[in-house]
Amino acid sequence: VIGQSPLYHTPVSTQRSSFDGVVNRSGKQVLQLCKSLGLYIVNGRIRGDSQGRCTFSSAVGSNVVDYAITDMDPQSINAFIVRQQTTLSDHCQTVLYLKTNFKQN
Repeated sequence: VIGQSPLYHTPVSTQRSSFDGVVNRSGKQVLQLCKSLGLYIVNGRIRGDSQGRCTFSSAVGSNVVDYAITDMDPQSINAFIVRQQTTLSDHCQTVLYLKTNFKQN
């Protein structure tokens, strides 16, 4: 479990899937920051991206470099999606869907 934030009661698994098998120095720093602040990376943990799709792709390779990082209760997240890359960018669009209590009449 990563940090026990007073903001949520659902444990966050330490297991995270990722198509990117490399964790470089910057990645290790992000992970350490998350641990020290009680945050977690949504990528590779939540419905919609349970496999941890790459968010960046170029002629050199593909990596996970764009993250959704939060301290929210995982039960309040409906889904996280990494969309297909377009010709407009070498980064994929990421979308975080939150659950709400809003009711339409």
